[in-house]
Amino acid sequence: MLDPRETLSGVAGAFCCVYAGLPFEVVKVRLQTQTKEHAYKGVTDCFRRIATEEGVFALWKGAVPALSSSIIENSVLFSANGFAKRAVLALHARQRAAHEGDYKLTTMDEALMGAFSGCFSATAITVPENIKCKLQFQRGHLGEGRYHGPLDCLMKVAKEDGIKGLFRGYSALLLRDVPFSFFFFGSYQAITSSAASLLGKESKNDLNPLCILASGGLAGATSWAIMFPVDVLKSRMQTASSNAPLSLRGAFRTVYSELGVRGFYRGWSAAVMRAFPANGSLFLGVEMTHRVFRWIDERQDTRIVVPVDLVTRVFMPWFPEIASVQLDRVHFVGKEVSSAEFMVTAASMDFRGVEQVGELTTKSGDTRRGSIATVDEDDDFQEGLVGDMDGKVVTQQLTQKALELTQLQRTHDEYVKSSCEYERELETEVDRYEKKTLQLEHAVVQLEHAKNDLSSSVGEIKEELQTSQRREHMLQMQIDEMKWKIQRLEQDNDELETSARIAQATIEDLRHKSENLLEQNVFLQHEKEEVLRKLSSVIIAEVHPADMTGSPPGRATHIVAVRYSDDLLVEKLLKVAQP
Repeated sequence: MLDPRETLSGVAGAFCCVYAGLPFEVVKVRLQTQTKEHAYKGVTDCFRRIATEEGVFALWKGAVPALSSSIIENSVLFSANGFAKRAVLALHARQRAAHEGDYKLTTMDEALMGAFSGCFSATAITVPENIKCKLQFQRGHLGEGRYHGPLDCLMKVAKEDGIKGLFRGYSALLLRDVPFSFFFFGSYQAITSSAASLLGKESKNDLNPLCILASGGLAGATSWAIMFPVDVLKSRMQTASSNAPLSLRGAFRTVYSELGVRGFYRGWSAAVMRAFPANGSLFLGVEMTHRVFRWIDERQDTRIVVPVDLVTRVFMPWFPEIASVQLDRVHFVGKEVSSAEFMVTAASMDFRGVEQVGELTTKSGDTRRGSIATVDEDDDFQEGLVGDMDGKVVTQQLTQKALELTQLQRTHDEYVKSSCEYERELETEVDRYEKKTLQLEHAVVQLEHAKNDLSSSVGEIKEELQTSQRREHMLQMQIDEMKWKIQRLEQDNDELETSARIAQATIEDLRHKSENLLEQNVFLQHEKEEVLRKLSSVIIAEVHPADMTGSPPGRATHIVAVRYSDDLLVEKLLKVAQP
């Protein structure tokens, strides 16, 4: 049977969990589903860009569906967990009835019951988780984008994809939550048990809130660190486009093909950072709510415990039929109306009311094997049970006997309690001293090992630092040499470019001169040919200065013909010989 107090505790824990961890949840989803166009450099960069580009309140995007999802998840989770605990304790009722002591749940019991609870919570939160992821994945300011709110997102997804779209990612969610709850509850039980043992407390109910917060945070961070890759697949499936939905295998292939193994751990740091405050606040809210309920019960509880032999001597004269049904056993059940639970006691029966004892009922067919009920408002017994006896007289006698027994029992209990407390205190102090001694010895050994390790680490770091400095110096020298070579090459290049320009100018000048020479050569050739042509037809004669017909006597006249060849011009001048 479900207990509404456990459900309310889960709701209180959900409020603490959501508002403490939602900013990290938004960053985790953004990192898990980011694309190359909208890539973030890391957790800090994602926080900064969301706050600056979309506003600070964007870090609490999806708060309403996240809160509804968390309330549903944790109320179902802790209700199912409480149901499982009561079922396991009921299976060990024979052990308690045989005086073997109260059965205490082990860490493995808590882990298995957590996995059992995870099946129900995963089914309950699939739709709210789907809506939350879609709103967190949507970029832009609040109210912008395709979805304008949780209800709008729910209606659009249901209209486009139907029920199947609302439950997209259920397989991944189930694969995540069942083992997650196994590690979550198991590690929380182990951590709180160890903390209670170290602090000398009887159980986790005696731990202070800071220990509860730290234990829940460590349990959540550990569980998220282990199960995070499955959460990546779940986020990919739930934020995929409705036109191209992803299966569990398809999401695995997509993440692996895009980013490899590292893709399954994108947003891991944000998830683990979120897990500590969120899950620590979750368990703190749950435990504090349980303590409030226990405090209310203690203020309302006026129950006294009477040993069986005294009950037999007091009630046997008036109610012999009780013995045949109840007192032949050492297992009795007293009903606590304030908490709607049944307390199992050994060799004792529970009453309510210090000054008054209410109606006694016995049912031979009752599965509880008899009960002693609460105080009756009329302060008398039911006529059907008492028969012809005077109910008021019996009530007064029973009340008087109950008061006497109560006083004796209180005195005896106080003496036993003080003795037991003193003995427990001594044992606790001795155990604490021994534990502290062992812890100190162990700490000294660990410190020695740590000192040696630190010394060796410092030596290694110094060597690595020297090696790094030498490498840096060599690299700097190589860099300087390369710079010098580059400068020389640049200078040589400039000189080559200058020489090339000079050579080009020289070549151009020589080409112009060659053209001029060729032109002159052609001109001279033509002139030569003209001269030769003229000379070929000329006959040079050298005569006397006087007229040839009237030459003075005694002077000879010589006429010489001049000829030439194509290759050589022979020119000969005659000189007229004088007698």
